[in-house]
Amino acid sequence: MGSKNRRRVPNRTATRKPPVPKLRMTVVVHPESAVMQHGVVTLQREVQAIRAAILYADEIEVVSPATEMLLGMKEFVATSNTPVLDLLRSLDASTLEQLSGRNGDEMKNALNLLPALQHPAFSDLMEQYGSDEMEELRRSAAEFQEKMGESTEQVRDDIAAMYDQAGGPELAAAIESGVVKIRPLLHEDDEGNADVLIDRYATAVKELLVEGSRHMLLDRGTTQLADLMIKEKRVVPSALALPNALESIVGTGMITRLPTFGETPADELLDLRRDLMAPLGRYRRSVATLGAKMRVGPFDGDAEAEVEHLYLTEVEPALTEIREQLAEHGLVREFADAIGANLGAVVGGAAAVPGLVVGIQAATDLAAVATAGLAAIPALAGGAAVLARARQAQREALTGVTGKDLYYLHELDRRMS
Repeated sequence: MGSKNRRRVPNRTATRKPPVPKLRMTVVVHPESAVMQHGVVTLQREVQAIRAAILYADEIEVVSPATEMLLGMKEFVATSNTPVLDLLRSLDASTLEQLSGRNGDEMKNALNLLPALQHPAFSDLMEQYGSDEMEELRRSAAEFQEKMGESTEQVRDDIAAMYDQAGGPELAAAIESGVVKIRPLLHEDDEGNADVLIDRYATAVKELLVEGSRHMLLDRGTTQLADLMIKEKRVVPSALALPNALESIVGTGMITRLPTFGETPADELLDLRRDLMAPLGRYRRSVATLGAKMRVGPFDGDAEAEVEHLYLTEVEPALTEIREQLAEHGLVREFADAIGANLGAVVGGAAAVPGLVVGIQAATDLAAVATAGLAAIPALAGGAAVLARARQAQREALTGVTGKDLYYLHELDRRMS
């Protein structure tokens, strides 16, 4: 009896939706990728790679020493009480040597000695024992530190300008969206050590080759490093690492070759991708097919040329076909077919009708077109009903076009133009 009145507990486990799989990509950029343009450091290569990754992957991780240092500069700019001296002292000896042209170890020792020379206890010691040489050193240190303090604001302004011109704001916008993340290579106690930075960059490349679960997008310098690691048997790549890397360069490579790609800000690209998730899924399917046609591996020196070949022979003709099909099924053409009239006659007769756009664009509002006088045109009697049938025919015809695997590229190109 009691069992009949027992309250049934719903099986929540059975109705729980499985997690949606995500395409995770890691963009790895060589430490020497930052280039000078008009006397200013730019991270244009990183920005372009991240733009392409945004339009192809769901989650993007960036491994880039130059990008990390640029974002570190931004933190320095935002910290108003950080003196230039502290920034210099945080650098390792090799970096100081590159910046100053002097012996890095001596520079490091001198910078570390400066605070001690300014300590009150040192002044008391000078008064007690006296030393002309040490007193002169102390005065020189005081003058140097004073000049450094005066130049702090100027250096901060220079760094802020470099951050903006190098593409920092766009990187920051992509990071703030949550889609892009930077893998930190330096820790707080590393003191900006360049050797540690390079070592961790190389370790990250090894881990990606072994792991295989992420899609790697490597720049030219990192590609050469990965190829060398494999050939020298310093790492054995996982079974998925190379196929995934191949899909990465094909998937993003077709996007970067669109005529309109290159200038659209990252935040706008994020909106585009959100609007086109269904076509993106079909595009990824086409990337797997295109990748199978690659005649070289992802780390081969001719890989970029092979991607270019695929774009010219496979992708561009398909995009041209899509454009032609869209034009062929424009509303005016469908209307002409529906009434069995010559297209020129329809265009000429409807030219005075507001709301009817010649070409691939649709009528903005069927009711507005009908009331505007379309049905009153003698050659187009009953035009409103015919227009409705033409609109339905257009929808049915375009369904096949928008369902094509490369339609995503077409829409990206159209919306970015």
